[in-house]
Amino acid sequence: MTSFLFYDIETTGLNAAFDQILTFAAIRTDTNLNEIERYSVTIQMRPDIVPSPGAFITHRLMPEELAEGVCEYEAAREIHAIVNVSGTISIGYNNLGFDDEFLRFTFYRNLLDPYSHQYANGCYRIDLLPIATIYRIFKPGIINWPTTDTGKSSLKLELISNANQFMTSGRSHNAMADVEATIQLARCLIREDQVWSYCLCFFDKNWDRTRIDKMLNQPSDADYPVALMVSHRLGGADSTYMVPVIGIGRSYHYKNQSLWIRLDRDIIPNSKIINPNELMVIRKKDGEIGVVLPHLPRYWDRLSDEQKSFAENNLSSIYESEENHSLFKRIIEYHREFKYEQVLEADLDSLLYQSPFFTNAEKQEMGRFHRNSFAEKIAMVETIQSSRVKAMAIRIIFRNFFNKDTLSISIINNQKDNIKNGFNKQIFNLILKDYESYMERVRYSSIDPDFNTKKIIGFKRDERLVPTKAIDEVINIRRDIALDDEQNKILDWLEKYLLSI
Repeated sequence: MTSFLFYDIETTGLNAAFDQILTFAAIRTDTNLNEIERYSVTIQMRPDIVPSPGAFITHRLMPEELAEGVCEYEAAREIHAIVNVSGTISIGYNNLGFDDEFLRFTFYRNLLDPYSHQYANGCYRIDLLPIATIYRIFKPGIINWPTTDTGKSSLKLELISNANQFMTSGRSHNAMADVEATIQLARCLIREDQVWSYCLCFFDKNWDRTRIDKMLNQPSDADYPVALMVSHRLGGADSTYMVPVIGIGRSYHYKNQSLWIRLDRDIIPNSKIINPNELMVIRKKDGEIGVVLPHLPRYWDRLSDEQKSFAENNLSSIYESEENHSLFKRIIEYHREFKYEQVLEADLDSLLYQSPFFTNAEKQEMGRFHRNSFAEKIAMVETIQSSRVKAMAIRIIFRNFFNKDTLSISIINNQKDNIKNGFNKQIFNLILKDYESYMERVRYSSIDPDFNTKKIIGFKRDERLVPTKAIDEVINIRRDIALDDEQNKILDWLEKYLLSI
C-alpha cells in the first residue's frame, strides 16, 4: 500500500557525515493525508560527538531528555525499517536539502543500505519545499504567504505555519511539531489536486529525466535549449524563485545530472583567460531539487523585465562572434567533463559518496553483524573480510556499546549478563585501541601546532568540529545573541561538556 511518511529530524549540527540525528519524528498518512501512525525516536548523543552550540540553542534539546533515548545504532535500524516499509513515500520540508542526507550517512556508518528508501519496494522521496515554491509562483492564493521583517517573501516553514495558524503540539524546531506543520501545509496544497499530482511527478526520477532530456534534445535553430528553473535556492523572492537557464547537456560522468547555466547573470567572461569556475553551473539531479520548466510564454512572462532583458542579451552574446561561441563551448566542455575530487585523506564516516555501493558479499557480512549479540559482534570482527565493513563495525561497537567512562577490560568482564561465550580479549583490545586513537583526534585542539596532521577531514575537505572551536562558538553566541533562560542553561551544559572532553 502506498503511504506518505512525513518526517523531520533534529541534529547535533549541520554536517551529515560527522554530526548525528538526535530526534526523529514521523507521521504516516494515506495518499489523502489521513493519519495512520506516528513514530518518535530519541537518540543518545554518541561519546565522540562534538555538539554545535548553534544547533542546540535552536532545537533546545536537553541532556536529560537525550539520556533517555536509544543508542544511534539501534535508532538507525529502527528508522531504516520505518522508511523502508513497502510503498513508502518519504516527505519532509527541505528534506532533500538536509534531512535525507543525514539519514543516508546515518544508515551508511551503521552498516545499513543508505539508498534503499529511495528506490526499493516502491519507496521514493518527495520534498514539500520545492512544491510550495511552485504554488507560491503559480497558485499564490492557496495560503497566506508570509513576509520577513524587511518585507521580503519567505518560504520558511515556521513563518508559513504562523501566517496560517497551523495547530501543532510544540514549538517550531521540535521534530514532531514541524511534521504536523508540514502535513497541514500539504493539506492546503492538495486542494489544488491537479497541481499537486503534477508536482509529485517531479520527484519520479524516470519521469523527470524523460522530460528534461526532451527539452535538451528538442530541435532548435540554437545550439542550446532555453528553459526556466524553479527553486527556493535561486535568488529567493527577488528573482520570483524562478530564473531563465540554458541547457548544456548531461554530465559525462554522472548520468543523473543535467547541466544548466543561469541566463540572468553574465555568462561570457570579460577576460579571454578561462576560469570556468566563475560561471556557476547548476547540476540538476533527476527527481531532486530544481524544477525545470519548458520555455513557454505562460512561464517566461512571469520573469521580471530585468531577467528577460539579461537573458536576451546573454543569448545574443553567445552567438555574436565566433570567438564568444568558441569560448562558451570550451566552458561547457569543462563542466561536462568535471569530476568530483576524491579526497584521499577523508575520514571513514564521510566516504559514502566516494565509496562504491556495498557488494552482495559485504551485505551478507552486514546482515550477520546485525543479527549477532554484543559478544558475537566483537567476536566476528576478526572474521570480517571487507576492510571497510570491519572498520565501520569497530566504530559501531565502541560508539554504541561501550560506556566511555568505564571502558576497561575488568568492567566489561564483569558484565556477565552481556558477555557470553565468544568474548575475545585480544579483539576487544583492538577495538579499544581504535577507540582511543580516534578519540584523541576528536578531542584535539585547533590551536596545537600539529593540528593539521591530526584533524578529521570530510569528503568536501571540511573539518570535523573540535571542542576548542565549539567553545569559541559558545563565547560568540553569548556575546552576539539575546538568549532566554532555557538557552543559557543549554549553553552552560554545553560549555561544561566541551571542557570535559
